[in-house]
Amino acid sequence: MKKYLFLLIGITILGCTKKTSQSETLAHYAPKDAAIVFSIKSLDIFTSNLQNNEFIYDNSEFHLNQDTKEVLKNLKYIKTPNSALLSFSKIGQNEFGFTFITKDSPNLIQTDSIANKTIESQDYSNKTIKKLTLENSVSYATTLDSIFIASNSKLLIENAIRNYSNNIKNQNLKELIDTSGDGTSVFINTTYFNTAFNDYFSNTKNLPIEKFTTNLSLDLEISQKTLQLNGVAITNDSIPKILDIFKGVEPQETHIAKITPLSATGFYSFTYNSFEILRENLKTYHAKDRALNPVSNEAFFNSLNEVGVIYNNDQSIVTVHSLDPDVTEQALISQQDEEKSYRDVTIFKLSSSNMFTEALNPLITIEGLNYYTRIKDYYLFAKDTEAIENIIANYQNKSILGEQDYYIDVSKSLSDESSILMVTNTDELKSKLPNIVDSKFKSSAEKIKFKDHKLAALQFIYERNFAHVHAIIEKAGAKSSSNGISQVATVKLDASLQNTPRLFKNHTNKTRDIVVQDVSNTLYLISNKGKIKWKKNLGAAILGDITEVDLYRNGKYQLAFTTQDKLYVLDRNGKEVENFPIEFKDPITQPLAVFDYDRNRKYRFLVTQGNSVLMYNKDGKRVSGFKFDKADKTIVTQPKHIRIGSRDYILVMSNSGKLNILSRTGTERVSIKTNLDISDNNWYKYENTFANTNENGELMQISEKGKLNITKLGLPQDHYIESTNKTFVSLAENKLTIKGKTIELDFGLYTRPQIFYINNKIYVSVTDTQSHKVYLFDSNGILRPNFPVYGNSQIDFENMDSDNNLEFVVKGEEDSVLIYKVN
Repeated sequence: MKKYLFLLIGITILGCTKKTSQSETLAHYAPKDAAIVFSIKSLDIFTSNLQNNEFIYDNSEFHLNQDTKEVLKNLKYIKTPNSALLSFSKIGQNEFGFTFITKDSPNLIQTDSIANKTIESQDYSNKTIKKLTLENSVSYATTLDSIFIASNSKLLIENAIRNYSNNIKNQNLKELIDTSGDGTSVFINTTYFNTAFNDYFSNTKNLPIEKFTTNLSLDLEISQKTLQLNGVAITNDSIPKILDIFKGVEPQETHIAKITPLSATGFYSFTYNSFEILRENLKTYHAKDRALNPVSNEAFFNSLNEVGVIYNNDQSIVTVHSLDPDVTEQALISQQDEEKSYRDVTIFKLSSSNMFTEALNPLITIEGLNYYTRIKDYYLFAKDTEAIENIIANYQNKSILGEQDYYIDVSKSLSDESSILMVTNTDELKSKLPNIVDSKFKSSAEKIKFKDHKLAALQFIYERNFAHVHAIIEKAGAKSSSNGISQVATVKLDASLQNTPRLFKNHTNKTRDIVVQDVSNTLYLISNKGKIKWKKNLGAAILGDITEVDLYRNGKYQLAFTTQDKLYVLDRNGKEVENFPIEFKDPITQPLAVFDYDRNRKYRFLVTQGNSVLMYNKDGKRVSGFKFDKADKTIVTQPKHIRIGSRDYILVMSNSGKLNILSRTGTERVSIKTNLDISDNNWYKYENTFANTNENGELMQISEKGKLNITKLGLPQDHYIESTNKTFVSLAENKLTIKGKTIELDFGLYTRPQIFYINNKIYVSVTDTQSHKVYLFDSNGILRPNFPVYGNSQIDFENMDSDNNLEFVVKGEEDSVLIYKVN
């Protein structure tokens, strides 16, 4: 199991980064003895994703995480739009230091809000080093050729200046960055890794990372549920590594999970297509130590394509997959004696108990394998029969790891073919970690929490002179509030929510993302997995809902909305679309209304200011043909577009009670002779009429001829309505009425009801913000199974991903967004 423990070390300090040409330039300034280097695209998103990852959050008290937090504490005063590098190096006995490198920019260090601060300047080798003491946290910084370098160690800054003066560059790191992808990246030099982190992992013989490879270049993906690494491992030809054993050996499909019992703590597997090539590579690997003896049973190893070890409690079972079981059987026949039968499976005594170690060391180091059995294409070898019996029983009971959903989910992030594959139950990692950390960290290591992160996997796939690397730790299944409804993610924002989270089409993968604003006026785009993609401070609150538009009619969507003084259109990367925002001197008083009359994406944006309505086209130009300028009094509702048949109507309501029903050009289309005492609801299309309620709780319906019809509904003055052309919904106190059927809810404080039409079905939702319950009903007023669930706002409901299940988003706590899946 120790072969893959180093995966745990990486996943506790991962961040969010991206390769750029600028990163390559920054690499020249990084310490040459850096053990780990992170390439960071956005420092802001880096810290947000660390904060929201459940595994990292749950283990915030783990010492390595605590020290990482101290590093981030030093960096929280740095605000940069540029990419950056963050490296970790050993600087003394039992001490490591960080180095942060980015392009210098105005207002890079923001200290105005800090009361306890001092900044001192020191000269070193004709350069200036600044000592910054901010809230009792000390760091040092310098600038070299417009490159800003900061560290918690003055020594590292002095080294950077000396290297710069002597034109010494970290060429090795630059070459590693060249091998990385466009995702998040971390670079590990295994030569320095154990040395730099010796204070944490004093028992370094249990951390074999240096035996596997020389350098790792990994792209990192951090979401709320998953920590994932993909990249390459590169070896130095002068020093043989374990990965070099697989040069010229083609990776094969792995099978061992199909026989690994659920009770197992994990397995390790390697594959080959040519035992001859593998054996020659093993000779090269051992050349400096000893000469290998001839293999005693070469026919046996030639008949295999996979060898591995299943770790089941305290037992290690060597497991092989045969290409031709008859050939394998024949190769073993001279070494077997029948020992016993267990559940109709014969277990044999093996005379050559050390044949695996003799042939495959260091890949297999287990000796004394005295017994074996065959199960279909698999052969199992163990020190005693009990270990084999356990696997036979689990296999017959179909209690197999490879058939579990959580293993299948993890496997989707791996390749089907492997050179080496390591999979561990996280309980095993938890039990091993206290044995590899220094004694003073043992207590915190024993408290590490994996919760529903059941498996961690690490895979190497050798190709030419390097190996592809894939590693993942993923939460298994979602947290169920009740059967059939799963809480997929919880996303914590930097401040309380300003508005209701809404869904937004992701045209890149045909799924849905989430948009939401917090009370500090920061707008967020969040993936359907709960990962924050970007943040943008607007300086003001958004009025009403955000509308999804496709300005360029190319299937790429944008976000349209207004604040009190601006009309925005942002692309999905948070960038302002050409000709926007439009700024206004007078305040905007109603949410933005967006009309698409013929559904041809020739949008009209209606901005309300007091009693005025301004119309803009998709290019941000005033529409001169729109004749309606002002209402008689202040407009009290968002302008509404209603289409009946082939005719378009624009409804503008003023607080005098006058309803203006206009044509597309803003001229009066329907004349209403009397003023109306409307409720605090907007107008809807219902039964091909213009519908609303009045203050007496009566339904008002106006025909296209202007005829007013009033129907008593028995609603009190305070009530909500929501309607489609065929479905009318009202909510008054605790009574929800759907198409004439009334449902009595518990007394509470309810949001305005919502109607969703999805897959030819009507759903109605309300939320009791007092008892924190989200209700979902069908069109017949029947509560959907397993509702209510926890929530504190209206919802947005749609299929957010590529499966057939629906999802919805809702406000959780004051500063969190919840994503639910309705199975």
